[in-house]
Amino acid sequence: MVGRRVAQDLSEHGLAPIVQAASAEQLVAASAASVDLVVLAGPASSSQRASDIRLLRERLPGVETVVVSSAPGGRGVRKALRMGAAGFVFESDLATTLAITVRAVAAGQVAIPRQLVHHADKLALSPREKQILGMVVLGFQNQEIAAKLHLAETTVKGHLSSTFKKLDVGSRKEASALVLDHREGLGPGILSMPGTEGPPGGAPLRP
Repeated sequence: MVGRRVAQDLSEHGLAPIVQAASAEQLVAASAASVDLVVLAGPASSSQRASDIRLLRERLPGVETVVVSSAPGGRGVRKALRMGAAGFVFESDLATTLAITVRAVAAGQVAIPRQLVHHADKLALSPREKQILGMVVLGFQNQEIAAKLHLAETTVKGHLSSTFKKLDVGSRKEASALVLDHREGLGPGILSMPGTEGPPGGAPLRP
């Protein structure tokens, strides 16, 4: 249904799609002609959407991607941008923003709703968030992290919640994969692991 709305809206603005497909894989298989821009629409998790963008980038070099999302609060936009998407449109705003976004992206611009601009900012984790994330990557559980850093377990949970929100992930597994992925990951350089017993001198960091 969303796909039909997208196609109709684009056609009404003189941007009729040359290829339509039910998935990124089908689109790649059907794209014998040169494709410059793809609109990804319909229900999908942020992880699946990121995989779709990666596939398109690998199999259709130079293609630009616009994501249409029904997720509340713009969940998934940071991950989509990190994977290479250049446009982001809320499903509820298709009629007023899709054509404008597509034209902007086709012209080499990045186009996202104003309220989501902060998602495009450079990721900024606090020193404590980096330290706790590093310990999560190493396999420590919340109770262990709390004991080693002399924190309350609720404090650790609070830092992790903030970190997951910034990373746009929903679990420890996703967060670890994001850091360690050798192709698309953030890299261990974002972590802070001066030692699991706290900073030099033995004095624990304050939350």
